[in-house]
Amino acid sequence: MDSKTLRGYRKQFNLTRKELALSMCVKVRTVISWENNQRHMPLWADKLFCFIYDLPFVEPKSLEEIDSCELHPDLFN
Repeated sequence: MDSKTLRGYRKQFNLTRKELALSMCVKVRTVISWENNQRHMPLWADKLFCFIYDLPFVEPKSLEEIDSCELHPDLFN
């Protein structure tokens, strides 16, 4: 999920960054970095976000579209 889409959904659901971070078990600064396009939202987080907020999840077409770091949760950065 790109940064603009994430920010748009967060606002659509009337969530603060803190509320979103708590729902996904990440730090607020992680949400900020996703929204400011400083870091890509990992695949696990994208899938979790879609599950929690009942949104369709679009599978990547190939493994080349996934950075290797996206396969591992980074909950503490």
